[in-house]
Amino acid sequence: MSEINNNEITNIESKKLDSNGEEIVWEMKRSFSIGNKIYRIYFIAISIIVCSIITHTIFWTASPLNGFRGLFLILFVLVTYYLFLSGILKLFNFKRLYITNNYLIIEKYIGKKAILQLGSFYAHSSRLPTNPSSPKLTKDLCFTFFLQNNEFRIDESNLYYVNDIQNIHELIDKLNALLKPHITQ
Repeated sequence: MSEINNNEITNIESKKLDSNGEEIVWEMKRSFSIGNKIYRIYFIAISIIVCSIITHTIFWTASPLNGFRGLFLILFVLVTYYLFLSGILKLFNFKRLYITNNYLIIEKYIGKKAILQLGSFYAHSSRLPTNPSSPKLTKDLCFTFFLQNNEFRIDESNLYYVNDIQNIHELIDKLNALLKPHITQ
């Protein structure tokens, strides 16, 4: 009898739980591989170069900045900086994504985590499936989750897989099995 209880306790302890006590069925965390670090450095360098060129062009060669022309150019610079800085923030802000029995949770370093009830959003792969009648993620794993007016895009290049899934096809099959009961046509 105690042997059965010990097995039950071991099974309960081996299950990973989130902060609300729900079992985590599947989890993906951010990758810190060398390739991803090089990509991030490349993106930041390109952002700095483009912003520097725009700043130099507008403020030093398009002087004087007065009137409507000056206001337009300053707004253009601010919008450009916003686009690049928000891209950098999105590049570094993703922490992890996991699925419980009822929810898909996207954790970020800055800001609140997004909690999406399964069935309340739709996921879309970056490539169209070969058979349009069966929605299935393709080998280029890239999710876009849409909920109300929010879009969460998660790219394979920023992630690694926690459940010791090395083969991308196994990962895709597991995700399809988890999300299929909640897919409506």
